[in-house]
Amino acid sequence: VEAPTIQQQTLSFNENGGTGTMDPMVVAETGTAISTNRFTCEGFSFAGWNTQADGTGLAVADGAVVSLAADATLYAQWSTNVYVVTLDNNGGSGPDELRFAYGATVSVPDSVRDGYTFAGWEPALPETMPSSNLTAMASWTPNPYVITFDAAGGSVKRYNHQNQVWCYHQQATRII
Repeated sequence: VEAPTIQQQTLSFNENGGTGTMDPMVVAETGTAISTNRFTCEGFSFAGWNTQADGTGLAVADGAVVSLAADATLYAQWSTNVYVVTLDNNGGSGPDELRFAYGATVSVPDSVRDGYTFAGWEPALPETMPSSNLTAMASWTPNPYVITFDAAGGSVKRYNHQNQVWCYHQQATRII
């Protein structure tokens, strides 16, 4: 008695926007565990396999046992990673942490602080979210204020201090 012939098919792997290589494998009609993913994609996490590049086909888990009636290709599926922007408001008020998906527009509100004008974030934040967490500190410029002296009919002979510009939290000096 002759042993039955087991049909074998070739299963290929497509990185679908990722990088790296994976060799095709032979799959027996009785079922074979597929190779685990070795592709990477910056800013994304591997989310499994699919028989269609756009994810509308049959979903297949990494390492699953499959059997094939014909040669086939599995396409890597990717989910977008979310990264954190940690903010040091440096005496001001505003959010301490924001989350953005990789490639999303980074929109961070200005911090607010009495007596100061927000001068930006240090280091400057990028327009789109990179594939890493970020940290930035608020930078401030003290607001200038004009102080007008009113001698109430008198005079100040020693100094001419009719108008002075002082910045918020600046130490005043004796003027008389």
